[in-house]
Amino acid sequence: MIRTICFPSLLVLAGAWVIPAQPAGAVRAGGSSPRIEELKRRVSTGDSAVVAAFWATLGREHAPIIEPFPGDEHQVLATLVWRGGPATRSVQVAGNQMAHIPSTDVWYATLIAPSDYRFAYSFKTDGNASPQPDPLNPHRLIAPIPQERPASAVNKDSPYINSSIALMPQAPDSPWVDLRLGVAAGRVEEASYPSKIYGGVRRVWIYDPPGDGTPAGLVVCLWGRDYLNEIPTPTILDNLLSEHKIPRLVAVFAETDNDRFQNFQVTRKFADSFATELLPWIRGKERIPADPRRIIVAGYSAAGLAATFVAFQHPELAGNVLAQSGAFWRGFDGEGASEYEWLAARYAAGPVRQTRFYLHVGAREDRRAGGSGPVFREANQRLRDVLVKRGYAVSYDEVPGAEHEFIHWRSKFGDGLVYLTSGW
Repeated sequence: MIRTICFPSLLVLAGAWVIPAQPAGAVRAGGSSPRIEELKRRVSTGDSAVVAAFWATLGREHAPIIEPFPGDEHQVLATLVWRGGPATRSVQVAGNQMAHIPSTDVWYATLIAPSDYRFAYSFKTDGNASPQPDPLNPHRLIAPIPQERPASAVNKDSPYINSSIALMPQAPDSPWVDLRLGVAAGRVEEASYPSKIYGGVRRVWIYDPPGDGTPAGLVVCLWGRDYLNEIPTPTILDNLLSEHKIPRLVAVFAETDNDRFQNFQVTRKFADSFATELLPWIRGKERIPADPRRIIVAGYSAAGLAATFVAFQHPELAGNVLAQSGAFWRGFDGEGASEYEWLAARYAAGPVRQTRFYLHVGAREDRRAGGSGPVFREANQRLRDVLVKRGYAVSYDEVPGAEHEFIHWRSKFGDGLVYLTSGW
């Protein structure tokens, strides 16, 4: 089955090992906010109550201020605001210097954005290197971590730790990613399993769902700390469970940060450890079903490629793949220099298994891998076409406007879990 969902464009934030600037051409400075201009006009007339009323209204409505862009329904004006103090001399946001309304505590920057866009931002005041989130915006890229989560699971060095997310009016909600009051929370604990393949113990974190009951299945997330932070998987699982969208799942977050899966030699090593060490070990700790149809392997970018390879190598153990912007352009040797799209060719030639796939990629992922290799998005399309032709169950989402970034991945992870567990 092919299912293409049109989602809006999102912010460019490449994998955690790259910190790009504001997306070129997607969000730009410019325009004039009618609401800010009216505020300036009333301040100039001596209206002493208008600034307090402005902040009180934003406290109810939340920031940023979104207004129509004159003459173009596909764009909007997004005005970011900061409440300064008497000593504030400069404020920056999203790479832009903010303007100050004299005799007030109001700092602002107006940006032009696609009307279906989402982007992340933070503030820096007076040259302070520490970014600050928007206190008027409830949407955070990395929400404050619950106290019951072990400290080792928190990436305090993430460049996104204090980023807020601006939602344009036609951007879809991401209903599963925000912490909700009253929702029972699962428990995350640190653990490690012995590995002869790696020559020592390998650290993981385990999510156990709230309440009692036998787990219906397991999801293994590669590059696990990213799936505990930038992609808030425990929160997503809690919210999905609370609305009975998925069955009870145990999640394992594998610490594979040093195995960035840049080639299949590294990927095959993890696949072997998954099959002979990690999976037997977690089954010894948790009541995980033996049925491969109840095992999901997940990852983004090159870890999405690795998750797909694990299922190819061990279909008897892993029956579901959740690949987010998978790096399917890669070859087997080195940095993808040999036989581009190696894995798609193997799926095309090999026996058909019962594996189910949830694949998604950003419509803006049109860069050529390695500078001259296949186009990232087109490699995802070709793998999809191979899988569909061979008769695999495939849900494929190509997200308009989205690039290689976490807002995209965190928004789609829950959809992938719902699809892959829907037949359970």
